[in-house]
Amino acid sequence: MAQEFWNIQPLYTIGEAGYETDSTIESKIIIGDRAMLQYPDYPYSYDLAYEWYQAFSLPFVFACWVANKPLPPDYMQEFNSALRFGVEHIADSISQSNKRVPFDLHQYLQHNIDYTFDTTKQQAMQLFIEKIKSLRQ
Repeated sequence: MAQEFWNIQPLYTIGEAGYETDSTIESKIIIGDRAMLQYPDYPYSYDLAYEWYQAFSLPFVFACWVANKPLPPDYMQEFNSALRFGVEHIADSISQSNKRVPFDLHQYLQHNIDYTFDTTKQQAMQLFIEKIKSLRQ
């Protein structure tokens, strides 16, 4: 994808523990909490979700709950109930957390993330899978 959109061909390697703070590495892909904590330390950073949307007009799916076999209906009901409870109580979780981050956690968790895996996100995930498969060829 870097070749397709930025006309570059980086050599990707698996980062060792602590790679995100290693100043001898020219560039890095950092995701999750580590990215949000580290981004102020870098002169250039790119939001993968933004770049994906600019390229394909689709949301980027960073995570998804999946199963490799059918799950019992009572489990699904309990799981969906727990997920709904968590999403509805984000503010409570933030107020009870002692985690300090250099950005507005409330804004991020309640407005920047969409927790519904709808048809558009399914299309985006399918496109991502197709892109990954094309890298192997």
